[in-house]
Amino acid sequence: MPEASGGPCTAAACKSSRRRKKGAEDQALGRSRGGLLGAWAVHRVNETLLRIAIVCIGLALTIALFVKPV
Repeated sequence: MPEASGGPCTAAACKSSRRRKKGAEDQALGRSRGGLLGAWAVHRVNETLLRIAIVCIGLALTIALFVKPV
């Protein structure tokens, strides 16, 4: 399998490429599930509680990333 640059694919480059592809597939699946869950929640959960939960999750993630950067 050739690299994006057109050169031959070394074993390490091919493995890295497969890892990135798997990561992209996982992200796409997670985003799809999150969107479906969000759409479900909008119709079945009290809107005010849902908004509060979303803000709390955002604040928690923001604080966590400032305390322990990735």
